[in-house]
Amino acid sequence: MIFVIVNPFSPRWNNIASVRTEKLAKYISRKYETLLVTSSFSDELSQKSWRRYDIGSAKLIEIPLRYWKRSPETRKVSVERNKTSLFKKIYQYLKPNVWYLLEISSSISSGGILIHDFRQYEKKLSEIILNYPHEKVVLFTSYGPDFVLRLGKKLKERFPNIIWVADFRDPAFNIFDTLISRSQLFEKRVFKICRTADAITTVFEAFGSADSYQKFGNKLYFIPNGYDPEDYIELSDDLVRINTYNFSSFFTIAFTGSVYKDRSLEPFVQALSLVKDKNKSSEITFVHCGKDSQEIALLMKKYGLEECSKGFGFVSREQSQKIQLESDILVLPFYTGKNKNFGAIIRTGKVYEYLMSGKPILAIGPQEWKMREEIEADGVSKVFEKNEIEAMGEYILRLKEMKEKGQLPNLVERRKHILEEYRYDKIVEKLLDAVEKALKNRGE
Repeated sequence: MIFVIVNPFSPRWNNIASVRTEKLAKYISRKYETLLVTSSFSDELSQKSWRRYDIGSAKLIEIPLRYWKRSPETRKVSVERNKTSLFKKIYQYLKPNVWYLLEISSSISSGGILIHDFRQYEKKLSEIILNYPHEKVVLFTSYGPDFVLRLGKKLKERFPNIIWVADFRDPAFNIFDTLISRSQLFEKRVFKICRTADAITTVFEAFGSADSYQKFGNKLYFIPNGYDPEDYIELSDDLVRINTYNFSSFFTIAFTGSVYKDRSLEPFVQALSLVKDKNKSSEITFVHCGKDSQEIALLMKKYGLEECSKGFGFVSREQSQKIQLESDILVLPFYTGKNKNFGAIIRTGKVYEYLMSGKPILAIGPQEWKMREEIEADGVSKVFEKNEIEAMGEYILRLKEMKEKGQLPNLVERRKHILEEYRYDKIVEKLLDAVEKALKNRGE
């Protein structure tokens, strides 16, 4: 059996979109020959890596981009723009909707306005499949961008004997911040494209509406994101001390990641402001990193908290993990929007890194969240609704007091039974089982 994994986001690039397929390739390659087909820059940047990655013995096959506006080296950092409130609202509404329409009608993707070469992908993948006439070829296409779905459909029609696994690490319709994607027209489009797929894998336990969920029947498999324990073995001690910040000197709360309209840090910042108002001498620092670090700093300033704000800006994934390990509490705003049903099924990849850190998690979102029991199972971490500002503040003070008394535990051991389920080597076992079932469903 040969596994051909397709994800246009390269493991060389410093983005979360490439981690899932990097880890799947790494552990699948320990059992089967594996190829990871991805995009690359076509100049002197083509062989440059912006982060450490490990795909095991899998072979990396790179297709040059047709066009890009920015490389990962010049990643744009978001800042507060000088727009009127009305203009800003219109911009925030239009951007994801226009982008969604662009993706489904072309081979464009986010991450620097990248235009991928659909024809070269089709040509290279066809060559690979033809090179293995006597092997079962598993074509694993990981959405998004959208063109990988169309690519999988086209190759399945040309080579009906391949096993096509259509993987959704993100929803392709009914997207929380994209109103146009909620139309049934786009839901039907996705199901029509994936009709010939042998298996559908998603990181969500629910996929679309109840009716649409049933359409895939026994083809649908829940294959979550996870973590790789080997990532934490080689983190060097000096990765984060880039600004001579000493984590042990303060009670440190950290956020590593991006913020969105419906994943806002404002409820937490309001709670932190409340804590500071009640405890003027409280030595608490909020550390944050990522492309939105400047925006977060402005939010802290809005509430008069600039003195306890420490932003590292855009950092590597390894530095982000080191920040998590050095901090006392980790903040996770997984959903602060109005659609609680959607918020309940979100499984952001960040949660698995947070769990592995062994640190308490202050999560913000609906109480109905599917992962609530897993987060709170350690007896310290807590999920708060976005309006529970005072309760969040009390929680922060309680954990600070625990640290001062030397009672703040490392929670890795308490989470052991949960962490075991989300190891990428275990997740690969689930994926391989899904492929075997797909073969049986085909009568093979």
